[in-house]
Amino acid sequence: MTGSALLSVQGLELAFGGVRVLERVNIEIERGAVFGLIGPNGAGKTSLFNCISGLYPCDRGEIVFDGRPLRGLRPEALPALGIARSFQHPALFAGLTVLEQILVAIEARGADARRWFGFLPGWGTRRRDTQPLREASELIDALGIGSLADDTVDRLSLAQRRRVEIARALAMRPRLLLLDEPVAGLDERAQRDLARLLLDARDRTGLTVLLIDHRIAWVRALCDRLAAIHLGRVIACGETDLVCADPAVVEAYLGPVDDTAPLH
Repeated sequence: MTGSALLSVQGLELAFGGVRVLERVNIEIERGAVFGLIGPNGAGKTSLFNCISGLYPCDRGEIVFDGRPLRGLRPEALPALGIARSFQHPALFAGLTVLEQILVAIEARGADARRWFGFLPGWGTRRRDTQPLREASELIDALGIGSLADDTVDRLSLAQRRRVEIARALAMRPRLLLLDEPVAGLDERAQRDLARLLLDARDRTGLTVLLIDHRIAWVRALCDRLAAIHLGRVIACGETDLVCADPAVVEAYLGPVDDTAPLH
């Protein structure tokens, strides 16, 4: 693990029965990076996320976060280390409102987040009853769901629930944020807003982001570096433009269609 790497995955292997899901995966993610995982459905991207976050016990290899091995840790131990994530299918608390979802994360964190949330647009411009309420309200406003604050999540669309889950993950004030298909179902404006929010958080707080998404234009505009995974193996890793131009990545995933124009 290099001195600048916050997360190091070395020689990771995972199999279900006789099916090899991950095979000798090696990835290093520097502090403050926005790092993307791309590849076809079933390539092993979400399985890698699940190994990092403790949902799957890997068979071999090492996962090290800021010098600390993660293998063997339960998922509930990771937020205290500074790791938060979202899922392909948002996992939210049934019966709670949007605002309550975020307040749960803030209260569980048990820390003053004023400095961390200071980058959010409009911070401190509106009166709230308590500091956690102010923080939660500004965060959901930044993700475009402020008008839904009092709605329970069962009333929301999938795209709205996805934004709630991202807001809740950010409310944990993580050092490493894992996002699994965060813009699936979002329109272009919402995609741009999320990209700006993530970059602002990175610049303001040093947040490191590891994300999976199939919208290559969005990924290419946002990510510093990429790893392309195919059939459980990393077939290319490096600077975003170089990975997107790699013949193995084009053949296995991107194909001949140019879907790499950056969003503005």
